[in-house]
Amino acid sequence: MPTMLRQFWICCSLLCCCSFAWATREGDPDPKFNTGQNVTLTLPAAASSNPPLGVLGIYKSINIGDYVTAVFYKNSSGTNFSTALVRQLANGQPNPYFSGANSKVVLSDPGKFMTAMAPIAAIDSTVMVGYTTNGNSQIVVCRYTDQGLPDSLLTGHDSSGCIYFAAAGIGGPNANGLLARAVIVQPVDSKIVIAGSVYDVSTGVHSLFVMRLSASGALDTSFGNAGIFIYAYNLNGGKSNEANALKLDASNRILIAGDTQNGTGSNYDFAVLRLTPAGAIDQCTPSVVTFACAISFDFHRAGDYDDSASAIAIDSVGSIYVAGTAHADNSNAKATAVMRLTDQFLKYNFSQIFSQFTDFVDGTGPDDSPGIAIDAKDRVLLAAGKAGYFAATWRILGSGFSDPAYNNGSITEPGRVAVTKPPTSVVSGEFLLAQAKIFFDGNKPVIIALTRIYGSGTGVQLVLSRRLGDDTIFFDGFGP
Repeated sequence: MPTMLRQFWICCSLLCCCSFAWATREGDPDPKFNTGQNVTLTLPAAASSNPPLGVLGIYKSINIGDYVTAVFYKNSSGTNFSTALVRQLANGQPNPYFSGANSKVVLSDPGKFMTAMAPIAAIDSTVMVGYTTNGNSQIVVCRYTDQGLPDSLLTGHDSSGCIYFAAAGIGGPNANGLLARAVIVQPVDSKIVIAGSVYDVSTGVHSLFVMRLSASGALDTSFGNAGIFIYAYNLNGGKSNEANALKLDASNRILIAGDTQNGTGSNYDFAVLRLTPAGAIDQCTPSVVTFACAISFDFHRAGDYDDSASAIAIDSVGSIYVAGTAHADNSNAKATAVMRLTDQFLKYNFSQIFSQFTDFVDGTGPDDSPGIAIDAKDRVLLAAGKAGYFAATWRILGSGFSDPAYNNGSITEPGRVAVTKPPTSVVSGEFLLAQAKIFFDGNKPVIIALTRIYGSGTGVQLVLSRRLGDDTIFFDGFGP
Protein backbone atom coordinates (compact mmCIF):
# COMPACT_ATOMS: atom_id res chain seq x y z
CA MET A 1 0.00 0.00 0.00
CA PRO A 2 1.46 3.43 -0.92
CA THR A 3 2.60 5.50 2.04
CA MET A 4 0.08 8.32 1.54
CA LEU A 5 -2.83 5.90 1.13
CA ARG A 6 -1.71 3.92 4.18
CA GLN A 7 -1.59 7.12 6.25
CA PHE A 8 -5.08 8.08 5.07
CA TRP A 9 -6.41 4.59 5.96
CA ILE A 10 -4.86 4.75 9.43
CA CYS A 11 -6.29 8.23 10.01
CA CYS A 12 -9.81 7.19 8.94
CA SER A 13 -9.61 4.05 11.05
CA LEU A 14 -8.65 6.08 14.09
CA LEU A 15 -11.50 8.51 13.48
CA CYS A 16 -14.01 5.69 13.14
CA CYS A 17 -12.77 4.05 16.31
CA CYS A 18 -12.92 7.34 18.13
CA SER A 19 -16.42 8.04 16.87
CA PHE A 20 -17.81 4.66 17.79
CA ALA A 21 -16.11 4.79 21.18
CA TRP A 22 -17.75 8.09 21.97
CA ALA A 23 -21.15 7.50 20.41
CA THR A 24 -24.05 8.62 22.57
CA ARG A 25 -27.82 8.46 22.37
CA GLU A 26 -30.58 10.83 21.35
CA GLY A 27 -32.23 12.27 24.41
CA ASP A 28 -28.93 12.35 26.30
CA PRO A 29 -27.54 15.74 27.41
CA ASP A 30 -25.88 17.64 24.58
CA PRO A 31 -22.12 17.74 25.32
CA LYS A 32 -21.87 21.03 23.44
CA PHE A 33 -24.26 22.69 25.90
CA ASN A 34 -22.62 23.51 29.23
CA THR A 35 -20.35 20.44 28.77
CA GLY A 36 -23.34 18.13 28.92
CA GLN A 37 -24.79 19.51 32.15
CA ASN A 38 -28.07 21.26 32.90
CA VAL A 39 -27.84 24.98 33.61
CA THR A 40 -29.46 26.03 36.89
CA LEU A 41 -30.27 29.52 38.11
CA THR A 42 -31.40 29.89 41.72
CA LEU A 43 -34.35 32.25 42.15
CA PRO A 44 -35.07 34.29 45.29
CA ALA A 45 -38.50 32.68 45.47
CA ALA A 46 -40.79 32.17 48.44
CA ALA A 47 -39.89 29.23 50.65
CA SER A 48 -43.35 27.64 50.69
CA SER A 49 -43.67 24.19 49.17
CA ASN A 50 -45.99 25.43 46.44
CA PRO A 51 -45.35 29.12 45.72
CA PRO A 52 -47.15 30.72 42.78
CA LEU A 53 -44.59 30.49 40.02
CA GLY A 54 -44.20 29.43 36.43
CA VAL A 55 -42.08 29.46 33.30
CA LEU A 56 -43.82 31.88 30.95
CA GLY A 57 -42.05 30.65 27.81
CA ILE A 58 -38.74 30.23 26.01
CA TYR A 59 -37.42 31.07 22.54
CA LYS A 60 -34.16 31.48 20.63
CA SER A 61 -33.41 35.06 19.66
CA ILE A 62 -32.76 35.76 16.00
CA ASN A 63 -30.28 38.59 16.48
CA ILE A 64 -28.01 36.98 19.07
CA GLY A 65 -28.85 33.29 18.92
CA ASP A 66 -29.17 32.91 22.69
CA TYR A 67 -32.05 31.39 24.65
CA VAL A 68 -34.48 33.86 26.21
CA THR A 69 -36.94 32.81 28.87
CA ALA A 70 -39.21 34.52 31.36
CA VAL A 71 -40.11 33.26 34.81
CA PHE A 72 -42.73 34.41 37.31
CA TYR A 73 -42.40 33.80 41.04
CA LYS A 74 -43.35 35.05 44.48
CA ASN A 75 -40.27 36.59 46.03
CA SER A 76 -38.60 35.27 49.16
CA SER A 77 -40.23 37.89 51.39
CA GLY A 78 -43.63 36.62 50.27
CA THR A 79 -44.87 40.16 49.60
CA ASN A 80 -44.32 40.63 45.89
CA PHE A 81 -44.67 38.90 42.54
CA SER A 82 -41.57 39.18 40.36
CA THR A 83 -41.10 38.50 36.66
CA ALA A 84 -37.58 38.08 35.31
CA LEU A 85 -36.04 37.74 31.87
CA VAL A 86 -33.12 35.30 31.57
CA ARG A 87 -30.67 35.05 28.66
CA GLN A 88 -28.38 32.05 28.22
CA LEU A 89 -25.92 31.54 25.38
CA ALA A 90 -26.57 28.57 23.11
CA ASN A 91 -23.42 26.88 24.44
CA GLY A 92 -24.93 26.94 27.93
CA GLN A 93 -22.90 29.82 29.29
CA PRO A 94 -24.52 32.90 30.86
CA ASN A 95 -25.08 35.83 28.55
CA PRO A 96 -24.07 38.94 30.56
CA TYR A 97 -26.54 40.98 28.55
CA PHE A 98 -28.23 42.87 31.38
CA SER A 99 -25.43 45.14 32.62
CA GLY A 100 -23.14 42.19 33.27
CA ALA A 101 -25.84 39.72 34.36
CA ASN A 102 -27.84 37.09 32.49
CA SER A 103 -31.09 37.76 34.35
CA LYS A 104 -33.10 40.86 35.09
CA VAL A 105 -36.28 41.44 37.07
CA VAL A 106 -38.45 43.47 34.70
CA LEU A 107 -41.60 43.55 36.81
CA SER A 108 -42.10 43.52 40.58
CA ASP A 109 -45.67 44.11 41.68
CA PRO A 110 -47.93 42.37 44.22
CA GLY A 111 -50.95 43.08 42.02
CA LYS A 112 -49.79 41.49 38.74
CA PHE A 113 -49.90 37.74 38.10
CA MET A 114 -48.05 37.03 34.83
CA THR A 115 -48.84 33.86 32.90
CA ALA A 116 -47.30 33.77 29.39
CA MET A 117 -44.76 35.35 27.06
CA ALA A 118 -43.97 35.43 23.34
CA PRO A 119 -41.23 37.01 21.21
CA ILE A 120 -41.49 39.74 18.62
CA ALA A 121 -38.68 37.95 16.88
CA ALA A 122 -37.61 40.51 14.29
CA ILE A 123 -36.52 43.04 16.92
CA ASP A 124 -35.80 40.66 19.83
CA SER A 125 -38.57 42.18 21.92
CA THR A 126 -40.67 40.22 24.43
CA VAL A 127 -44.40 40.45 25.14
CA MET A 128 -45.80 39.19 28.44
CA VAL A 129 -49.41 38.89 29.56
CA GLY A 130 -51.18 38.31 32.84
CA TYR A 131 -53.92 39.76 34.99
CA THR A 132 -54.33 41.96 38.02
CA THR A 133 -54.99 40.42 41.43
CA ASN A 134 -55.94 43.59 43.30
CA GLY A 135 -59.67 43.41 42.53
CA ASN A 136 -59.58 45.59 39.41
CA SER A 137 -60.00 42.62 37.06
CA GLN A 138 -57.75 43.79 34.23
CA ILE A 139 -55.67 42.11 31.57
CA VAL A 140 -52.01 43.14 31.76
CA VAL A 141 -49.93 43.38 28.57
CA CYS A 142 -46.24 44.28 28.94
CA ARG A 143 -43.53 44.65 26.33
CA TYR A 144 -39.76 44.80 26.87
CA THR A 145 -36.74 45.48 24.68
CA ASP A 146 -33.83 43.10 24.34
CA GLN A 147 -32.24 45.00 27.24
CA GLY A 148 -35.21 44.27 29.50
CA LEU A 149 -36.45 47.86 29.41
CA PRO A 150 -40.04 49.03 28.81
CA ASP A 151 -40.53 49.11 25.05
CA SER A 152 -41.55 52.53 23.75
CA LEU A 153 -43.28 50.81 20.81
CA LEU A 154 -46.08 49.78 23.20
CA THR A 155 -48.14 52.96 23.17
CA GLY A 156 -49.27 54.37 26.50
CA HIS A 157 -47.37 51.97 28.74
CA ASP A 158 -46.75 52.84 32.38
CA SER A 159 -43.35 52.92 34.10
CA SER A 160 -43.32 49.11 34.32
CA GLY A 161 -43.83 48.73 30.56
CA CYS A 162 -47.46 47.61 30.76
CA ILE A 163 -50.89 48.57 29.45
CA TYR A 164 -54.25 47.37 30.80
CA PHE A 165 -57.64 46.24 29.51
CA ALA A 166 -60.67 46.25 31.81
CA ALA A 167 -63.19 43.40 31.94
CA ALA A 168 -66.04 45.61 30.75
CA GLY A 169 -64.09 46.44 27.60
CA ILE A 170 -63.76 42.75 26.79
CA GLY A 171 -66.89 41.02 28.06
CA GLY A 172 -69.39 43.85 28.37
CA PRO A 173 -70.83 45.81 31.33
CA ASN A 174 -71.48 42.70 33.46
CA ALA A 175 -68.01 41.21 32.96
CA ASN A 176 -65.66 40.41 35.80
CA GLY A 177 -63.10 37.76 36.74
CA LEU A 178 -60.81 38.43 33.79
CA LEU A 179 -57.85 36.05 33.25
CA ALA A 180 -55.22 35.94 30.47
CA ARG A 181 -53.36 32.65 30.06
CA ALA A 182 -51.77 32.57 26.60
CA VAL A 183 -50.16 34.89 24.05
CA ILE A 184 -48.65 34.58 20.58
CA VAL A 185 -47.27 37.17 18.17
CA GLN A 186 -48.13 36.92 14.47
CA PRO A 187 -44.81 36.88 12.60
CA VAL A 188 -46.19 38.60 9.49
CA ASP A 189 -47.27 41.82 11.23
CA SER A 190 -46.25 41.53 14.93
CA LYS A 191 -49.89 41.67 16.02
CA ILE A 192 -50.41 40.32 19.54
CA VAL A 193 -53.01 37.58 20.13
CA ILE A 194 -54.12 36.93 23.73
CA ALA A 195 -56.47 34.27 25.11
CA GLY A 196 -58.09 33.67 28.48
CA SER A 197 -61.46 33.70 30.20
CA VAL A 198 -63.98 36.31 31.34
CA TYR A 199 -66.87 35.94 33.79
CA ASP A 200 -70.33 37.45 33.26
CA VAL A 201 -71.96 38.06 36.64
CA SER A 202 -75.44 38.29 35.09
CA THR A 203 -75.35 34.81 33.51
CA GLY A 204 -72.81 33.05 35.71
CA VAL A 205 -70.89 31.97 32.60
CA HIS A 206 -67.11 31.93 32.27
CA SER A 207 -66.49 32.38 28.52
CA LEU A 208 -63.18 32.00 26.77
CA PHE A 209 -61.98 35.03 24.88
CA VAL A 210 -59.39 35.84 22.23
CA MET A 211 -58.32 39.42 21.61
CA ARG A 212 -55.92 40.78 19.03
CA LEU A 213 -53.85 43.92 19.40
CA SER A 214 -51.72 45.86 17.00
CA ALA A 215 -47.98 45.72 17.63
CA SER A 216 -48.36 49.01 19.49
CA GLY A 217 -51.05 47.61 21.80
CA ALA A 218 -54.30 48.99 20.35
CA LEU A 219 -57.30 46.71 19.86
CA ASP A 220 -57.32 45.45 16.26
CA THR A 221 -60.86 46.29 15.14
CA SER A 222 -60.50 44.09 12.03
CA PHE A 223 -60.55 41.06 14.32
CA GLY A 224 -63.72 39.52 15.75
CA ASN A 225 -66.08 42.07 17.28
CA ALA A 226 -64.03 45.27 17.62
CA GLY A 227 -60.89 43.24 18.34
CA ILE A 228 -62.44 40.58 20.58
CA PHE A 229 -63.86 37.07 20.11
CA ILE A 230 -65.89 35.46 22.93
CA TYR A 231 -67.14 31.88 22.99
CA ALA A 232 -68.87 29.46 25.39
CA TYR A 233 -69.51 25.80 24.55
CA ASN A 234 -72.60 25.54 26.81
CA LEU A 235 -71.96 21.80 26.93
CA ASN A 236 -74.95 20.15 28.63
CA GLY A 237 -75.50 23.26 30.70
CA GLY A 238 -71.86 23.73 31.65
CA LYS A 239 -70.94 27.33 32.40
CA SER A 240 -67.15 27.31 32.62
CA ASN A 241 -64.80 27.68 29.63
CA GLU A 242 -61.07 28.43 29.69
CA ALA A 243 -58.41 29.04 27.05
CA ASN A 244 -54.93 27.90 28.10
CA ALA A 245 -52.90 27.69 24.88
CA LEU A 246 -52.60 29.33 21.45
CA LYS A 247 -50.96 28.30 18.18
CA LEU A 248 -50.85 29.76 14.66
CA ASP A 249 -51.03 27.33 11.74
CA ALA A 250 -49.49 27.76 8.29
CA SER A 251 -52.55 29.70 7.09
CA ASN A 252 -52.35 32.14 10.02
CA ARG A 253 -55.46 30.62 11.58
CA ILE A 254 -55.58 30.68 15.36
CA LEU A 255 -55.87 27.45 17.34
CA ILE A 256 -57.07 27.64 20.95
CA ALA A 257 -56.96 24.83 23.50
CA GLY A 258 -58.30 24.70 27.03
CA ASP A 259 -61.24 23.12 28.81
CA THR A 260 -65.01 23.36 29.04
CA GLN A 261 -67.43 22.20 31.73
CA ASN A 262 -69.62 19.27 30.69
CA GLY A 263 -72.82 19.65 32.68
CA THR A 264 -72.97 21.28 36.08
CA GLY A 265 -70.68 18.92 37.99
CA SER A 266 -66.92 18.52 38.18
CA ASN A 267 -66.48 17.05 34.70
CA TYR A 268 -64.33 19.22 32.41
CA ASP A 269 -63.37 18.18 28.87
CA PHE A 270 -60.61 19.13 26.46
CA ALA A 271 -61.75 22.11 24.36
CA VAL A 272 -60.20 22.88 20.97
CA LEU A 273 -61.32 25.47 18.44
CA ARG A 274 -59.92 27.33 15.48
CA LEU A 275 -60.48 30.88 14.32
CA THR A 276 -59.99 32.43 10.92
CA PRO A 277 -57.40 35.24 10.69
CA ALA A 278 -60.37 37.63 10.90
CA GLY A 279 -61.45 36.28 14.29
CA ALA A 280 -64.47 34.13 13.39
CA ILE A 281 -65.02 30.42 14.06
CA ASP A 282 -63.43 28.51 11.21
CA GLN A 283 -65.49 25.99 9.25
CA CYS A 284 -64.32 22.39 8.88
CA THR A 285 -65.38 20.15 5.98
CA PRO A 286 -63.90 16.67 6.49
CA SER A 287 -66.26 15.13 3.90
CA VAL A 288 -69.61 16.46 2.66
CA VAL A 289 -70.67 17.94 5.99
CA THR A 290 -69.44 21.31 7.21
CA PHE A 291 -69.33 22.15 10.90
CA ALA A 292 -67.75 24.72 13.16
CA CYS A 293 -64.15 23.91 14.06
CA ALA A 294 -64.90 23.75 17.79
CA ILE A 295 -64.90 20.41 19.58
CA SER A 296 -64.72 19.02 23.09
CA PHE A 297 -63.35 15.67 24.16
CA ASP A 298 -63.72 13.57 27.32
CA PHE A 299 -61.03 10.95 27.93
CA HIS A 300 -63.31 8.97 30.30
CA ARG A 301 -60.56 7.76 32.58
CA ALA A 302 -62.55 5.56 34.97
CA GLY A 303 -65.51 7.89 34.56
CA ASP A 304 -66.27 11.51 33.81
CA TYR A 305 -63.63 13.63 35.51
CA ASP A 306 -61.58 16.73 34.80
CA ASP A 307 -59.58 16.91 31.55
CA SER A 308 -57.72 20.08 30.61
CA ALA A 309 -55.57 20.99 27.58
CA SER A 310 -52.49 23.13 28.07
CA ALA A 311 -50.38 22.97 24.88
CA ILE A 312 -50.73 22.65 21.09
CA ALA A 313 -48.37 21.57 18.29
CA ILE A 314 -48.84 21.08 14.54
CA ASP A 315 -46.89 18.63 12.36
CA SER A 316 -45.77 18.97 8.74
CA VAL A 317 -49.04 17.62 7.29
CA GLY A 318 -51.26 19.80 9.45
CA SER A 319 -52.17 17.27 12.14
CA ILE A 320 -53.00 19.00 15.41
CA TYR A 321 -51.67 17.59 18.68
CA VAL A 322 -53.26 18.82 21.90
CA ALA A 323 -51.60 17.93 25.20
CA GLY A 324 -52.80 18.24 28.75
CA THR A 325 -53.94 16.14 31.67
CA ALA A 326 -56.83 13.75 32.36
CA HIS A 327 -58.15 12.75 35.78
CA ALA A 328 -59.29 9.27 36.78
CA ASP A 329 -61.06 10.54 39.90
CA ASN A 330 -61.55 13.75 41.86
CA SER A 331 -58.20 13.55 43.65
CA ASN A 332 -54.63 13.20 42.41
CA ALA A 333 -54.98 10.50 39.73
CA LYS A 334 -54.08 12.89 36.91
CA ALA A 335 -52.28 11.49 33.85
CA THR A 336 -50.54 13.07 30.89
CA ALA A 337 -52.93 12.96 27.92
CA VAL A 338 -52.62 13.80 24.21
CA MET A 339 -55.16 13.82 21.40
CA ARG A 340 -54.48 14.09 17.67
CA LEU A 341 -56.79 15.79 15.18
CA THR A 342 -56.71 16.11 11.43
CA ASP A 343 -56.62 19.55 9.87
CA GLN A 344 -60.42 19.21 9.60
CA PHE A 345 -60.83 18.38 13.32
CA LEU A 346 -61.45 14.65 12.95
CA LYS A 347 -59.89 12.51 15.69
CA TYR A 348 -57.24 10.01 14.64
CA ASN A 349 -57.20 6.44 15.88
CA PHE A 350 -54.64 7.48 18.45
CA SER A 351 -53.62 6.10 21.83
CA GLN A 352 -54.96 9.01 23.84
CA ILE A 353 -53.98 8.16 27.41
CA PHE A 354 -50.50 7.68 28.73
CA SER A 355 -49.77 6.18 32.12
CA GLN A 356 -48.84 8.61 34.83
CA PHE A 357 -45.24 9.26 35.72
CA THR A 358 -45.97 7.51 39.01
CA ASP A 359 -44.12 4.36 37.99
CA PHE A 360 -40.92 6.42 38.07
CA VAL A 361 -41.20 7.03 41.80
CA ASP A 362 -43.81 5.90 44.31
CA GLY A 363 -47.11 5.25 42.55
CA THR A 364 -48.96 8.31 43.84
CA GLY A 365 -49.62 11.89 42.87
CA PRO A 366 -50.63 13.71 39.68
CA ASP A 367 -48.77 14.45 36.48
CA ASP A 368 -48.08 18.09 35.72
CA SER A 369 -49.32 19.76 32.53
CA PRO A 370 -46.91 18.91 29.68
CA GLY A 371 -45.15 21.05 27.13
CA ILE A 372 -45.14 19.74 23.55
CA ALA A 373 -43.00 20.05 20.41
CA ILE A 374 -42.69 18.12 17.13
CA ASP A 375 -39.41 17.21 15.44
CA ALA A 376 -38.55 17.17 11.73
CA LYS A 377 -39.72 13.55 11.46
CA ASP A 378 -43.15 14.44 12.90
CA ARG A 379 -42.46 12.66 16.18
CA VAL A 380 -44.00 14.23 19.25
CA LEU A 381 -41.80 15.13 22.19
CA LEU A 382 -43.38 16.01 25.51
CA ALA A 383 -41.70 17.83 28.36
CA ALA A 384 -43.75 16.22 31.06
CA GLY A 385 -43.44 14.94 34.58
CA LYS A 386 -45.03 14.12 37.84
CA ALA A 387 -45.96 17.22 39.80
CA GLY A 388 -43.70 17.46 42.83
CA TYR A 389 -41.16 15.12 41.29
CA PHE A 390 -39.17 15.63 38.11
CA ALA A 391 -39.31 16.49 34.44
CA ALA A 392 -38.61 14.14 31.54
CA THR A 393 -38.71 14.13 27.77
CA TRP A 394 -41.16 11.61 26.38
CA ARG A 395 -41.32 10.79 22.67
CA ILE A 396 -44.40 9.32 21.08
CA LEU A 397 -45.14 8.21 17.54
CA GLY A 398 -47.96 9.27 15.25
CA SER A 399 -49.87 6.20 16.43
CA GLY A 400 -49.91 7.65 19.94
CA PHE A 401 -47.68 5.05 21.56
CA SER A 402 -44.34 5.61 23.27
CA ASP A 403 -41.39 5.40 20.88
CA PRO A 404 -39.33 2.37 22.02
CA ALA A 405 -36.39 3.54 19.92
CA TYR A 406 -36.01 6.83 21.80
CA ASN A 407 -32.67 6.99 23.61
CA ASN A 408 -31.80 3.91 21.49
CA GLY A 409 -34.29 1.85 23.46
CA SER A 410 -31.90 1.71 26.38
CA ILE A 411 -34.18 2.94 29.15
CA THR A 412 -36.52 1.09 31.46
CA GLU A 413 -39.50 3.26 30.59
CA PRO A 414 -39.78 3.27 26.76
CA GLY A 415 -39.86 6.71 25.21
CA ARG A 416 -38.86 8.63 28.35
CA VAL A 417 -35.62 10.22 29.51
CA ALA A 418 -35.26 12.08 32.81
CA VAL A 419 -34.18 15.72 32.49
CA THR A 420 -34.11 16.77 36.14
CA LYS A 421 -33.11 14.50 39.01
CA PRO A 422 -35.74 12.34 40.71
CA PRO A 423 -36.06 13.11 44.44
CA THR A 424 -34.62 10.47 46.73
CA SER A 425 -33.40 10.37 50.30
CA VAL A 426 -30.43 12.49 49.23
CA VAL A 427 -30.58 16.23 48.67
CA SER A 428 -29.62 15.99 45.00
CA GLY A 429 -33.18 15.36 43.84
CA GLU A 430 -35.23 18.12 42.23
CA PHE A 431 -38.96 18.63 42.71
CA LEU A 432 -40.80 19.75 39.58
CA LEU A 433 -42.78 22.85 40.54
CA ALA A 434 -44.51 23.98 37.34
CA GLN A 435 -45.26 23.06 33.73
CA ALA A 436 -42.09 22.55 31.72
CA LYS A 437 -41.68 24.17 28.29
CA ILE A 438 -39.96 22.71 25.23
CA PHE A 439 -38.93 23.77 21.72
CA PHE A 440 -36.52 22.52 19.07
CA ASP A 441 -33.29 24.36 18.32
CA GLY A 442 -32.60 22.71 14.99
CA ASN A 443 -33.00 19.02 15.78
CA LYS A 444 -32.17 19.35 19.47
CA PRO A 445 -34.90 19.77 22.10
CA VAL A 446 -34.42 22.55 24.64
CA ILE A 447 -36.33 22.17 27.91
CA ILE A 448 -36.93 24.72 30.65
CA ALA A 449 -38.43 23.81 34.03
CA LEU A 450 -38.74 25.08 37.59
CA THR A 451 -37.60 22.80 40.38
CA ARG A 452 -36.94 22.87 44.10
CA ILE A 453 -34.15 20.97 45.84
CA TYR A 454 -35.47 17.88 47.61
CA GLY A 455 -35.84 18.31 51.36
CA SER A 456 -35.48 22.09 51.19
CA GLY A 457 -38.11 24.78 51.48
CA THR A 458 -35.81 27.13 49.58
CA GLY A 459 -33.63 26.79 46.53
CA VAL A 460 -36.14 27.26 43.70
CA GLN A 461 -34.21 26.73 40.48
CA LEU A 462 -34.73 27.54 36.83
CA VAL A 463 -33.33 24.50 35.00
CA LEU A 464 -32.36 24.72 31.32
CA SER A 465 -31.38 21.58 29.42
CA ARG A 466 -30.52 20.79 25.80
CA ARG A 467 -30.69 17.19 24.64
CA LEU A 468 -29.32 15.35 21.64
CA GLY A 469 -31.75 14.91 18.79
CA ASP A 470 -29.97 12.68 16.28
CA ASP A 471 -30.00 8.90 16.24
CA THR A 472 -26.21 8.87 16.62
CA ILE A 473 -24.05 11.84 17.56
CA PHE A 474 -20.34 11.86 18.29
CA PHE A 475 -18.35 13.83 20.84
CA ASP A 476 -15.30 14.11 18.60
CA GLY A 477 -16.58 17.06 16.59
CA PHE A 478 -17.23 15.08 13.40
CA GLY A 479 -20.92 14.61 14.12
CA PRO A 480 -23.57 17.35 13.84
